[in-house]
Amino acid sequence: IGISSRLGGMLRRLKKRAKAPTVIEYRGESVKAIKRAFRYVAKGAKLAHVTPHVLKHTAVSWALRVASPWVVSGMTATSVRTLQSVYGKHMVEDQKAAAEAVSRSGNTRNSRAKLAKRKATTKRRRATKKAARRG
Repeated sequence: IGISSRLGGMLRRLKKRAKAPTVIEYRGESVKAIKRAFRYVAKGAKLAHVTPHVLKHTAVSWALRVASPWVVSGMTATSVRTLQSVYGKHMVEDQKAAAEAVSRSGNTRNSRAKLAKRKATTKRRRATKKAARRG
């Protein structure tokens, strides 16, 4: 699973200091579930409505603004189908990028054809001028 280099570094430092086999621990014991602690912390921060799912939803929404659904799917263990149906509205940049790519590809062909035609015309004119000078 891909994580940021900053988070990776932090987890490595914490692992060195950990007394339990895992990084997340309580009183030297590995934590099996964070549900109770999460509720406690969220309530203390006056964010009682925030759940781990809300954080995942936010992370997925933000990630889809800058990464492809396939990358986000692998990063968050969420199927591409779910991403499309639940988070599709956040894939606007992907949709715009695809539309631009399709648009550019058509224009590129036309531009290439026009450029080739212009080069041929220029070449013909030069050849005509050269022949006129000779003779």
